[in-house]
Amino acid sequence: MNYANIKNWEEYQHYRDRCPPWIKLHVKILNDKDFTALSCASRGLLIQLWILASENEGKAPINIEEIKFRLRDNSIKEKDVNLLIDKGFLLDCKQTQADASKRYSETETETETETETDIRFEKFWQAYPKKKSKGQAEKAWLKIKSNEQLLEKILSTIERATTSVEWTRDGGQFIPYPATWLNAKGWEDEYGKQGDGAVDDNLFLQALAEQDKKRGIS
Repeated sequence: MNYANIKNWEEYQHYRDRCPPWIKLHVKILNDKDFTALSCASRGLLIQLWILASENEGKAPINIEEIKFRLRDNSIKEKDVNLLIDKGFLLDCKQTQADASKRYSETETETETETETDIRFEKFWQAYPKKKSKGQAEKAWLKIKSNEQLLEKILSTIERATTSVEWTRDGGQFIPYPATWLNAKGWEDEYGKQGDGAVDDNLFLQALAEQDKKRGIS
């Protein structure tokens, strides 16, 4: 066989129908007796094979020449790969295909949702001017069940709000905490820009002073 399935691939997979250049690794791998029993060289080879498997739905190449070429390492021997097969880290594709496909399908949706939710929250966090109580903000973000369309609306509203009378007054003193803003659905509010129909107190007082000056009132 030219390819082998990765043992417990669902623990290292990323997104179905995508091939971004990363895999998942969890700290519990350090407590895996079989993994820690491997030499450092074997661990390194296995992790590199995991990365190659991410390109092919959890199937790693086991042809020694292909591995040498992909990893740019001519020192790899066939016995090194066979050791990983013997230890059960690389499995026969035919025996595991059905189970792996089922587990992969069941875990993908949750993983993708969690990852993309994290990415959207970070975009919100970077855009929001008052970076306070991030943990509470993350909890509020999860409650709104965001998608890309809602994120765009939130970001565009924040962009308008950052130049508004409400948020620029007194050096941004009245900008709400991010969790408060999210819980109140602040993206649905309207924000008035200075010079856009909204009146700033300082500008109003300056205008009155100018009028008094013209009338000779000191």
